[in-house]
Amino acid sequence: MNLNAELDAAARSHAGRAALVFASGEDGKETTWSYRELREKILRAAAAFRSSGIESGDRVAILHRNDPAFIVAYFGLVRIGAVAVPINFMIQSPEELRFMLGHCGAKGIVTQADLLPGLLRAKESLPGLKNLWVSDAVAPAGAVAFWDAVGASAPREELGPAAPGDIVAIVYSSGTTGVPKGVMMTHANLVSNCRATTRTFRFSQDDVFLALLPMFHTFCWMVDVIIPLSLGAKIVNAVSVAPPK
Repeated sequence: MNLNAELDAAARSHAGRAALVFASGEDGKETTWSYRELREKILRAAAAFRSSGIESGDRVAILHRNDPAFIVAYFGLVRIGAVAVPINFMIQSPEELRFMLGHCGAKGIVTQADLLPGLLRAKESLPGLKNLWVSDAVAPAGAVAFWDAVGASAPREELGPAAPGDIVAIVYSSGTTGVPKGVMMTHANLVSNCRATTRTFRFSQDDVFLALLPMFHTFCWMVDVIIPLSLGAKIVNAVSVAPPK
């Protein structure tokens, strides 16, 4: 039971099928990645993380809106046995970010340019947070352009540790009754939930899943990302429900 095996099996069986549909570029052009293309980008991300010093068990945060970068970063980390830490992108307070990033011992973070102000202030007192990847703009000093790093890396096929009980992600609670709590999720947690939900609702590879809720939330991540990827189904990425300006 591990997420890497689920993704690999889907990519083998559905290599040419559409995996992810999203708007790209300034003109919002519709782009589609096949399962073969998505898996290759994930393998390249795994290599990029590894070459930056991220190792098995290291924590890397993802402070990001719904986007292909979120999916590629998450599964790239899982590929090498690292732990993804999705964080609510609406949290921009340096104090709150500092607490969560320090609490989990984040060694790096994948984010977007407009989320940098609070993050950079939080980073000032987090010496262990050494790696900063920015996905949607020219990376500022001290940061790396995420997609440039992915594109420059050769795909990393070999897997990191992936036992059922290994931690895949740490998800932080809202902290409404105190400080946020880091909930540890394992391969077995996510894969068993995926299989049970798929059986119950009779999802299939012919279904289309709209990722509309934020991916940092476990509901969207399970229903609109992990489940369709395990089936070879199509994910349509939605950044926001707000009307365009």
